[in-house]
Amino acid sequence: MIDCKIQINRINNVFFGNKPFTAGTVNDWSGTSQDCELVFRVSGQSIINWGEYSYTEQPYIIRLMPSREKMHRYVTKTLEPGDYYLLSFESGGKPLEFQYAPVKNHESIAGIFEKLWRVWTMRQDGWYNQAMSTAYNILYELEQETYLPSEKVGLLAPAISHIEAHLTENIDVTRLHELCGIGYTYFKQLFIRKYGLPPQRYITRLKMNIACEQLSQAMLSVSEIANQLGYGSLHYFTRQFHNEIGCAPSEYRRHIKSAVCKPDDRS
Repeated sequence: MIDCKIQINRINNVFFGNKPFTAGTVNDWSGTSQDCELVFRVSGQSIINWGEYSYTEQPYIIRLMPSREKMHRYVTKTLEPGDYYLLSFESGGKPLEFQYAPVKNHESIAGIFEKLWRVWTMRQDGWYNQAMSTAYNILYELEQETYLPSEKVGLLAPAISHIEAHLTENIDVTRLHELCGIGYTYFKQLFIRKYGLPPQRYITRLKMNIACEQLSQAMLSVSEIANQLGYGSLHYFTRQFHNEIGCAPSEYRRHIKSAVCKPDDRS
């Protein structure tokens, strides 16, 4: 989940995108900007290219984008038209980093974003202070999804270390709780509360994120990437990739290549 310890000094805009781009549209937003952005996708899919990051953004993903004092590459390609909310703001405190994560309580978050957009659009008495309050309510709700006392987070550390060290191997998720010295049911509850996904899905998500990075570099074949990630079956890898990302690996590579080669194609 994204870091919700954000200081909002000033809100500059709140926008609701109602399927603004058709499928295949490539937009180049590269450049500098003093604003940070919090984007919540409600529907549709897009490929997001931010610096060295590249991923397929599906519904109920929230994305935090920092200000850009220097020229920064930011290109998007619409795979499926959809809706999203965007909060543009100036931030104080420590510099923010680019982050994205799935939202568990997406209906609540969507409702708060809708309220924020209506407050910003209608601008009735006290609208700006209400907008600031609503924006912080979004951060509060996001923080509640992942809050765990430090001692409980520490319980998961042996399992996370094991996953990171053996990611390309066949990890038995039914035994991870033994590394932590707690029962399986309690372990799974803590894991989902912290990471928003059950252990097996978390491992798959890590593998698919690595696959997306390697596919964007065009150095390895799909088969080589599958083998490197520990998949003995190309068919199984392709199926898991499609379930997680929404398209086949070869199709994802074509989309990435198109987004890189046509950054100035605008709607």
